[in-house]
Amino acid sequence: MRSSLMLLAVCVAFSTGCASKQKNVKSDLGDNPANSALSIAQKDVAAIPANAEVMQDILLKLKRVHFGFDSVQLHKEAQTALSEAAEQLRKYGDVELIVEGHADDRGTTEYNLALSDRRARVVMDYLSKLGIAKDRLQIIPKGAEDPLDAGKNVRSWAINRRVDFQLKQGKVKFLVEEGVLFDDAGNPIA
Repeated sequence: MRSSLMLLAVCVAFSTGCASKQKNVKSDLGDNPANSALSIAQKDVAAIPANAEVMQDILLKLKRVHFGFDSVQLHKEAQTALSEAAEQLRKYGDVELIVEGHADDRGTTEYNLALSDRRARVVMDYLSKLGIAKDRLQIIPKGAEDPLDAGKNVRSWAINRRVDFQLKQGKVKFLVEEGVLFDDAGNPIA
């Protein structure tokens, strides 16, 4: 990372016409152009503010939270996944998430929107109990409008009854993995 910044600084220094800087540096380092470029790059890197926006080499991995049919109950597998998520979120206080609630397509549009909102709120409340400030989480209920699986079977419906996460703000790489699926009765699906 540091070498990338140094290379960027060298390119910027040369592309913006730094002839006058090179003359000043030559008097201190001799006539070797390599020494001049190195000195200019070091000065430019030193001028980058400490709070500059730089993507961190951090991978934030969260798991989807799935639900049984017509349910907002957080099963122990979901609670474990959310505890792991909260542990990561506590480390990176600048990260904010969108908490998207989803439903399968067996219900009216209005009912599914309300159900998906309740699911997202249950997840937000659980994360809040684990120490994550609610102002870092934004709820978006999606109902059945954004299915992951278009099928019309138990497994497809289980995949679509979920809470997903999107990165709203933060300088991390972000990945959402599949969580444990539940059938209509709320039993884990292998």
